[in-house]
Amino acid sequence: EGGSAPALTLEETSYDEFHQVVREGAEGMPAYSTRQIRDTELQLMYDWLRAKAQSPVMPQSVWVETGCGGCHGPNGEGGSAPAVTGEGTSYDEFLRVVREGTEGMPAYSPDRISDAEIQGVYDWLTGEP
Repeated sequence: EGGSAPALTLEETSYDEFHQVVREGAEGMPAYSTRQIRDTELQLMYDWLRAKAQSPVMPQSVWVETGCGGCHGPNGEGGSAPAVTGEGTSYDEFLRVVREGTEGMPAYSPDRISDAEIQGVYDWLTGEP
């Protein structure tokens, strides 16, 4: 997903390009020898990253990874923070609250959670297809 280094979604990266960067290194990334990462392991990493890039966002995992469930409950049913399922909140209002925060809830920037992830979580919580 990226962070202090470029994203490894590999949407448009061939195995040969990936292999070259891993073996020769890149800005801020060391080179890795075949003693450190065997070619068979490198191929498995590449295949896994490609599959990850092509799979749809799973709202439940976003819910857990961003910490939402810690306050709003595992399925949005409420906990130390209010329930967020079946509340009749529009997507625009849901997006606003996530981006701006509310009393007791921090704001979440697009670096932390994308609009597509927010839409997926909203659809999951409201039972939208």
